[in-house]
Amino acid sequence: MNLKQFANRLSVTVLLVMAAMAIALTAIADRLTLASSKVVSAMESVRASEEIQISLLSHNKESFLYGLKGDAIHAVNFEREAERLHYWLARAAEYVEDADERRLLEEVDVAVQHYLRVRRELLEAGTAPVEAYEIAVEPMEIARERAERLTDLNVAQAERVGQRAQTVGRITALAGLAAVLVGVVTFPFLWLAFRRRLYLPLITLTEQLRGLHGSAMRVDVPDDAMLEIKQISLEFNELAARLSEQARTRLRFLAAVAHDLRNPLSAIQISTEVLKARIAENANERDLVDIVLRQSMHLNRLVSDLLDSSRIEAGHLDIISRRVNMCALLSDATSLFQNVSMRHRINLRLSEPVVTCECDPERISQVLNNLLSNAIKYSPHGGAVDVALATCGDHLTITVADEGIGISAEERERIFEPFRRSKATEQTIPGVGLGLSVSRKIVEAHGGRIDVQSGEAAGSAFVVRLPLRAEAVAAAPAGSAPGRAS
Repeated sequence: MNLKQFANRLSVTVLLVMAAMAIALTAIADRLTLASSKVVSAMESVRASEEIQISLLSHNKESFLYGLKGDAIHAVNFEREAERLHYWLARAAEYVEDADERRLLEEVDVAVQHYLRVRRELLEAGTAPVEAYEIAVEPMEIARERAERLTDLNVAQAERVGQRAQTVGRITALAGLAAVLVGVVTFPFLWLAFRRRLYLPLITLTEQLRGLHGSAMRVDVPDDAMLEIKQISLEFNELAARLSEQARTRLRFLAAVAHDLRNPLSAIQISTEVLKARIAENANERDLVDIVLRQSMHLNRLVSDLLDSSRIEAGHLDIISRRVNMCALLSDATSLFQNVSMRHRINLRLSEPVVTCECDPERISQVLNNLLSNAIKYSPHGGAVDVALATCGDHLTITVADEGIGISAEERERIFEPFRRSKATEQTIPGVGLGLSVSRKIVEAHGGRIDVQSGEAAGSAFVVRLPLRAEAVAAAPAGSAPGRAS
């Protein structure tokens, strides 16, 4: 199943469930709306019939008082009550729900009109108040009794509608519970399908991509993953295979070039040293030979770094460890750079006269030479280069600090990457950006780490941390992947 088919099936399932729930909820909502409308209608009918009864009693009372006292205010009052009777009869007609209620309302209307006609005729005839009251009370009671029956009918209707509303409410509750149950039952299946088909394969692919390095340039996803994810993994594996082959070709080329350059450079260096010994009496010629010698040594170091970088990337970094006196190793390294620059002072500080460590002395010397060379190179205005050796528990630390241009915070994490140099100096200070990369991998192959502490225009301090125990060296295989600077 591909991603499109899975998405279509999932969408159809979700839409069907949602459509069923929507239809059910719509029907329930319509029933509730109808029930609510009928309850409102019944309550308004009850109110209208009760108002009719009240107006009948008030009209009869005000008519009697007007006949008895002749006060105009009572005439106004009974006329107003007559208008209220007509108003509430019209309102009651707006809320009629069935034929029985319509027939009863018509009877109420006839009785009310008869009462009002009798009252009007009595007033026009000048009948005595008491006699008029006794004559009018019978039609008034008939109209009131029919209005009361209308009230009872509307109350009964309201009770029936209320019962239906309660039934609909229970149905709504059951429907809501059923919808929740359907969602609870359906969601795990949808989630499991989504998780098994899409989520887990994507997580697997992401984790494998995150863990890729060196020769592990391959990813595998579950067999039941989406076709698109499988296709992505296949395309990536093909690309990784091509890149790996290109990397191997590049490494072979770099190793061959570095090897071919090393032999003539060594010959130039040896010949220059011999020539320097023969012309020791001529100062000018000796200075020229010194320049050639320094440049040949610099080229030889660059070629060595290039060759070591290609070996490390191919996983062929050889570490030959033995017990070494690190104090003597640092003394030799600092002595080598004492006379390189007249503007720099190299200071060596040892915490103990003898500190032994299990390491490859040639590789550690290579690291020290890179760090000292960088300290001088990136301190163009001169200054002190402080080298310190100290022990801390089962480790030793070597610190090479300068008073140079420093390294910005955003570049401190990247200077250990191959061919990565500071943007501020890549145009003014020569180099290819391999020394620190090779140094870090050599230190990590010994089971140690190398960090830098620096700030812009504040100098730099590189700290190498190496284990003293022999087993720590054996635990770090050659060609291990570079760690992260902290």
